[in-house]
Amino acid sequence: MENTTHNRILKLLSDGKKHHSNEICQPWIGGRQGISRICELRQQGYKILDQKSIERRGNEYWIEKESVQQSLL
Repeated sequence: MENTTHNRILKLLSDGKKHHSNEICQPWIGGRQGISRICELRQQGYKILDQKSIERRGNEYWIEKESVQQSLL
């Protein structure tokens, strides 16, 4: 798997846990365009879900398990 922004985000989300938008936008993951890359991944068919964070400002993102399996193929 290439070290692209899309792949780094998929790798982060593949653990099945919720990840805050601040984490996704870190320079070594998605950078300033991290959330835009999530939108692009959704357009490619990945089922990435989100909700407003209860603990802090921003959203949390996670991927459905069948999408993780698809990304590993």
